[in-house]
Amino acid sequence: MFRRIVFCAAAIMALSGGLTVEAFAGDVAEKAAALPEGVKTISTDELKKLIAQKSVFVYDSRSADAFAKSHVDGAASLPLESFDASKLPADKAAQLVFYCGGPSCTLAPASAKKALEAGYTNVAVYHDGVKGWTQGAKS
Repeated sequence: MFRRIVFCAAAIMALSGGLTVEAFAGDVAEKAAALPEGVKTISTDELKKLIAQKSVFVYDSRSADAFAKSHVDGAASLPLESFDASKLPADKAAQLVFYCGGPSCTLAPASAKKALEAGYTNVAVYHDGVKGWTQGAKS
């Protein structure tokens, strides 16, 4: 609701010449958490393909309780708070994808960083997280 009110105020300002709606919309959009160097992002469609091909290990960086409520198909729970690299595959070149609650969530990027530090070389973050997965499943 707050975003709608603020966006309407920005639209009024834009109409009066004080601010462009496009510039303001960029500020309102949810900012993606920064990724560690060497970590790429992955889209819902890309993740679906990798899961279908069984060529990826997907990890939920949220709490075990959050995982129990909803998660990406085929994902394993590996909360950041108890991250243990021994739970990752032995093959350091295996495709790993970490996710959390959505674009601004920092848990998945932090888990990805820990995986890189443990020597894994093919690490990605699914920034859309469980929200994006749920929405993507509808399409």
